[in-house]
Amino acid sequence: MVEPSRPPQRESRLESWPQSWARAVVGLRSVSAARRADVLTEIHRGSQATTLYYVLLGISELIAGFALIINSDATLIGANVVAPLMTPIFGVSLGLMRGDLELLRAALVAEFGGALLGVGLCFLLGLMPLALEPSAALLSQTRPTLIDLMVAALAGFAGVLAIIDERVSPALPGVAIATALNPPIAAIGLCLAYGAYSGAWGAFLLFFANVLAILAVAAVLFLIAGFVTREEIGPLRGLARRFAAAAVGLVLVTGLLTTYLVRMVRDLRMERAINSVLDAELAQEPGTSLVSVESNRETDAVEILSTVLTPRVLVPERVKRMEDMLTERLGEPVRLFVRCSVTKDVAPTGSTHV
Repeated sequence: MVEPSRPPQRESRLESWPQSWARAVVGLRSVSAARRADVLTEIHRGSQATTLYYVLLGISELIAGFALIINSDATLIGANVVAPLMTPIFGVSLGLMRGDLELLRAALVAEFGGALLGVGLCFLLGLMPLALEPSAALLSQTRPTLIDLMVAALAGFAGVLAIIDERVSPALPGVAIATALNPPIAAIGLCLAYGAYSGAWGAFLLFFANVLAILAVAAVLFLIAGFVTREEIGPLRGLARRFAAAAVGLVLVTGLLTTYLVRMVRDLRMERAINSVLDAELAQEPGTSLVSVESNRETDAVEILSTVLTPRVLVPERVKRMEDMLTERLGEPVRLFVRCSVTKDVAPTGSTHV
């Protein structure tokens, strides 16, 4: 019996992530001279602080402000679609690399002038009685970590690839870059209006860190793609002088955000350990449950305030046992305070717990 012939199988080979990234970077070297000229013209034109630029940026920041107030991710995405923040950053990068003071000045005015406009508009928005308390979306913009810096660097990478390769629409990477820059600007204005100056500082730090990350990535990729010649760069000492402030700022911000990330991870682990110990101990008390835990790291000990629902007040010896268990688990002194909310379960036939 003759077996039916099978259609030829197409061989497929999946590239690893490093191989794909390497191929994308190497592909930058194949950009034609005509495409380079078009991109340079586009960057020069997009780095100008025109009336339309400020109108679009103002609209996008107001939308972002409303999104942070109502805690709407979908609305925040809409704000990022409108924001024209990608091209001026590329203008700053090229201006520094080529020593083009005219382009550098225009791009700085567009980027940071637009940021000041956005902060001012969102400050006025925050003065309106629209929000009763800060939303989770707003709070997330005030607590930057090293992860945010890495996200901004990836957004910059995608943005440069998109603007260089004409087969890719720059709209989507533009949204990614706006995601790293637009919400922090709105958060600065809102926090200033609320009097939350520490939150405004955190949002400013996030914005500044993201600008530096995108700037550094864009400079490297523009150099690889041949958008800057050796003659335009000039002496290496001059290039180092032009990038000195940005490099120092990036190093300082990276160190600071790394510290924030380490502290956040440490606090999360401590919170999980506290809840685990208290849940296990309170499970031995009939009808008792843990409601909330608040911790504060002091100079000599970790102070913990736990609120529990219980049919009877816990005796001091029981609290002492839990404090000792927490001290052993955390590896540092603990002062535990238990706030007992006495409850009484009632059934149709009468009280079930006293």
